[in-house]
Amino acid sequence: MNVRRRLVVNWSPGRFESIQGGSMKWKKVLSAMFLGVLLFAGIAHAQYTPQVIKVNVPFSFEVNGRSFPAGSYSLVRSEPNLLRLRDSNGRWLVNILAGSVIAESVPVSAKLEFRNEDGVHVLSRVWQENDPYGYQLYAGKPTQLLAKKRNAQQAAVEGP
Repeated sequence: MNVRRRLVVNWSPGRFESIQGGSMKWKKVLSAMFLGVLLFAGIAHAQYTPQVIKVNVPFSFEVNGRSFPAGSYSLVRSEPNLLRLRDSNGRWLVNILAGSVIAESVPVSAKLEFRNEDGVHVLSRVWQENDPYGYQLYAGKPTQLLAKKRNAQQAAVEGP
């Protein structure tokens, strides 16, 4: 005897259940799908590897309106458009929101580019070694006003 089971769904506002014991099946299916999504999200996050750029900056500079003395620093890309500036002891100093920019020629070493605004060096671009894609820092409102008034001079610092 060939018996076919049909799943009959009774849909009403605020209530979703099936006849013939199907509600447990739905719970199992939804649980399995939820766990699958969590698993794939975890795998995708685990595949991301942070990039670290180490440089020695020979002059004081500014990032996001904060001043930093000359010294050894590292920039860590913690997320696609988020960089973290760290001091020589690895302490986090500031988060940097940046957009993508393409180099005219591929840099052979890691490099930071600075704008000179009224004698103050302001970090403007970050380049990874052998990578044509870099990061351009988003300018704040005071920086945008200064940029409209005049052309800023450029300076660059290369990594070790």
